[in-house]
Amino acid sequence: MNILATVDITKYNSLKDLYEQLLSLKKDVFQDDERIVLIYKTDSQRQLLDELLYEIDIPEFFVDYRVTDNDSGIDFNFSNSFCIYPWINLRISAVGDISPCCMFIESFGNINKDSIQDLYHSEFMKNLRQSFLKGERPTQCTKCWREEAVGKPSMRQRAKYKFRDVYYRLDYQTDSFENLQLFDLNLGNSCNLSCRICNKEYSSTIAEKEYAEGKISAVELMDLKKSVRWAESDQFWNQMLDSVQNLKYLDLYGGEPLMSKMHFNFLKKLIALDVAKNIKIDYNTNGTVFSEKFFELWQHFKEIKLSFSIDDIESRFESQRVGAKWENVCDNIKKFNSLRSEKFITEVYPTINTQNVLYIPELISWINTQQFDSMSFNILHAPKQYNILSLDTQDKIAVIEKLKNYSHYDICSSIITLLTESIDITKEYRQINIIKV
Repeated sequence: MNILATVDITKYNSLKDLYEQLLSLKKDVFQDDERIVLIYKTDSQRQLLDELLYEIDIPEFFVDYRVTDNDSGIDFNFSNSFCIYPWINLRISAVGDISPCCMFIESFGNINKDSIQDLYHSEFMKNLRQSFLKGERPTQCTKCWREEAVGKPSMRQRAKYKFRDVYYRLDYQTDSFENLQLFDLNLGNSCNLSCRICNKEYSSTIAEKEYAEGKISAVELMDLKKSVRWAESDQFWNQMLDSVQNLKYLDLYGGEPLMSKMHFNFLKKLIALDVAKNIKIDYNTNGTVFSEKFFELWQHFKEIKLSFSIDDIESRFESQRVGAKWENVCDNIKKFNSLRSEKFITEVYPTINTQNVLYIPELISWINTQQFDSMSFNILHAPKQYNILSLDTQDKIAVIEKLKNYSHYDICSSIITLLTESIDITKEYRQINIIKV
């Protein structure tokens, strides 16, 4: 037997160092007699080694495990409920509310009152991290647990791929500020549309419309404008500069993020500081804004991804995304897609709700005619009246029947499961089928 290396996990206190060492041993082709010796003490150390080998893609056939009496080293592994977001991310809503991610159903601060460092080191975030280390399932993460229950990969699960560059390089057993490598920013509520599934906190157009209709007062409108002003504040963007040396990801939402001038000024500073080359940016855009000048800045970044919020097609699209013109959006998408490259990728990201769930097959047909690099779906949770679980039984059954022919798409399968589990589909469903026959 030809021993390539011996790795004793009990001599490692850093997940990153252990991961880098194992990564250095990866080979495209191992010889039959080649082995890597891995030494461990506890079951959790063995589980951690198994996971790292799987992710690095070192077949167990070429590994020889040995147990030691040494009780030191890493004693940590990733539970089935583990989530990276409390370590890596701060999410700031359009009105400045802070949470670990956009799926979390509770905020614990506001950027208009608190600093980034204080928020990251808050007792709330420390306790949340400990909860995940213990393998618990926080109740505030219900949205992810529900999606996983019906077979839809949750944001928590997708994070393992999205943050693959750093997932095994963080120090999860500390609250080091260096772990903060992502900001999920809803850049105020400046937006040129008034989408039906949206609200005044995320659309200035809706806010102005509600004021004009007398639904909100002048005082309420002014308070809203103050709360979203952080996205245009020099104070906030100067705070961001304290984190740029560790920054790896920016998730930018709105409003409409491509309408935010301040964020483009921030990108220029990242370029000047020579850190743009380390950063991936993920935009969520409504597709109404295009400029070739964007690419003059984006070319300096490690990767740019545009996720287009296209929930339906043609007249139904215009009905749901009020203010948008289907032909104009399609023209912009073609322009963006024509500029795709290894560093600039595009995705279509529909939000499934009561208005479009019956027309998913038509939407998918259109998507397949485009040149997107990928397709992902989001299931709307709020507002409740647009949540597909609010459909009556007859409509749920109609959706299930139509989507059955498209169940090879993950989104269709998960929706069928979600709707089926939400109704008593036994007696009533059989009666409907009998009538149809």
